[in-house]
Amino acid sequence: MKSILLVVSFIITYTTGANAMSFFNNDAEMKWEWPAERAIKHRVEVEALGIKTVNKIIDSPSFASNIPDPMSFRGRVLKGGHLKEGATFEVNIPKIELEGITEGSKVFIGMLDNERVICIKAIPTELSESEKGSWLENVDCK
Repeated sequence: MKSILLVVSFIITYTTGANAMSFFNNDAEMKWEWPAERAIKHRVEVEALGIKTVNKIIDSPSFASNIPDPMSFRGRVLKGGHLKEGATFEVNIPKIELEGITEGSKVFIGMLDNERVICIKAIPTELSESEKGSWLENVDCK
């Protein structure tokens, strides 16, 4: 049975460019874009569930091929107006943008819309809850 799932996973990945494991885990797929001086529309607090190197064996336009040192970031929404609390998602992000973020970190995600991430930053651990709220409202992507 495990072999069958691996084959199906490979076929989905190879034919669609989708992350097949996310398909089975029901993660939402998001896309990374550089901020380019654009304003954040949605501010989301998440917990980092996992970070791993993107497998470059399959070269597909939907597979972050234009992102330098792409890393797969998997997170769970803690707070965010437009995303359901507890929802999980995955996004490929340049490794340099993940500075200071490890599995279990509380993270700020700045988004343009429901699926485009333009900013990711570790939330400072020394902040109180009220300080964190203010920090989340004022952090920018520059």
